[in-house]
Amino acid sequence: MLKSVLALSSVFALLGAPGLAQSPNNSSIVVLVTDQSGAVVEDARVLVTNEATGAAREGLTSAEGSASFPALPLTGTYAVTVTRQGFGAESRGGLALRSAETATVKVKLLVGTQKAEVTVIGTDQGVRADGQIGVQLDSKTIDDTQILGRKVTTLPLFNSAFRQGKGTGDLFVNATYFITGSGSRRTTTYMLDGASNDEGWGRQTMLTTVPIGAVQEAAVLTNAFSAEFGWTAGPAFNIVTKSGTNALRGEALYLGRPGSWQAKTFSTDGYCAPSVPTCTTPASLVAINPTDVPDELHQVSGSVGGPIANNRTFFFATGDYTHQDRTTQVSPSLPSFVLPPDGDLSYVGHYSQALMNGRIDHKLATAQSLMVRANYDHFYDTNPNDAVVGTSAPTGARRYTRGSESVQANHTTVISGNLLNEERVAYLHGSPVTLWEAQELSTTYSVTVDGSRCPVYAAKVAPAERTKRWAATRVLS
Repeated sequence: MLKSVLALSSVFALLGAPGLAQSPNNSSIVVLVTDQSGAVVEDARVLVTNEATGAAREGLTSAEGSASFPALPLTGTYAVTVTRQGFGAESRGGLALRSAETATVKVKLLVGTQKAEVTVIGTDQGVRADGQIGVQLDSKTIDDTQILGRKVTTLPLFNSAFRQGKGTGDLFVNATYFITGSGSRRTTTYMLDGASNDEGWGRQTMLTTVPIGAVQEAAVLTNAFSAEFGWTAGPAFNIVTKSGTNALRGEALYLGRPGSWQAKTFSTDGYCAPSVPTCTTPASLVAINPTDVPDELHQVSGSVGGPIANNRTFFFATGDYTHQDRTTQVSPSLPSFVLPPDGDLSYVGHYSQALMNGRIDHKLATAQSLMVRANYDHFYDTNPNDAVVGTSAPTGARRYTRGSESVQANHTTVISGNLLNEERVAYLHGSPVTLWEAQELSTTYSVTVDGSRCPVYAAKVAPAERTKRWAATRVLS
């Protein structure tokens, strides 16, 4: 059955209307060459070079005056050079591509040394050349934008078609939930370097989160997207990670929010608005105490990428570590036996997350490349979703742990300008997807049994949920 499906897919791919081969983790360039009268120019030499990695592809224009260059990585910009005997040479550089899209470069060659006319569409700064609806953010835009918490799941909110999905279910995974239209957050499909990154357990968010510094491009598509983005009743969130280049480059970032610098109380001077003369500040109110102060935060991020062998093998690695101590206040109406001996009404929740991403790219031949990537995502939170707050006693505290790892390999072969074979193998491991652990055994309340008061303990540990998934795809487009 599988062989029959692959055979039929190959037949339809060959018999279908000519189109440029591409996939969600790369892009393509088609060059159209004409002369001054508008007639197509055949056998013009076209050279496409990645200005960051030195990778070059060369071809001749066909009888239709076109040359196609599929499966081009997104990292780096491209230069297109067109030459033909009897015409002036033309070169255009700095072309940045968008995932799953074909950039079109129209070159009108002029006789002699006259400057040619060049029109470019479909690059990251130009008009889209396809019918996809959504927003795409490249690495420069992401670097120049203040991303809340440096969470990659916040990026979809830069598209006005999306809104935050709070209150739609479990909010313990420390990811930004988003929805669009009348859909739910569980109908979003996540793609990472062309492979599925869906969480099979509940589909709350992506299984393995990547650091924001690892993102080359993030695209959030609302509709009109290719079936290769997977089956989904909602949007598609496509992420392409960065690869190294011939230049050794890196970055480091530290964000600190000292808790000792934050005010513990606020004055009551602004309790009543001046426009409301009947308002009076209660005599018993001497200060306003915020419920989540101090909120201490430490965040460290770093990335480095460069060549292992110039023009051939590259590496890129990035990491992100976040530690946060957030205070919450409980109600003084709670029974004294559920509070600490000193009667302290504050509880400090500890949150810690470590993200790592590593990638190696190797050019096997002019038309063949291999990519291997590994990710690590682990965090814990001792007060997830403010389980301890208000009338919830500190004994309600649980340590919530979530962790996952993934490994992926992509082998890409360019068969022709209209035929691309890409094999992807991915292994995703969630261990645990969810784990709840009681922080302490304490009496929460008591009941009367046969005239005697007996304590009831709240010590319930939910079993850890685990998931493993192998995914192998072979795309012939």
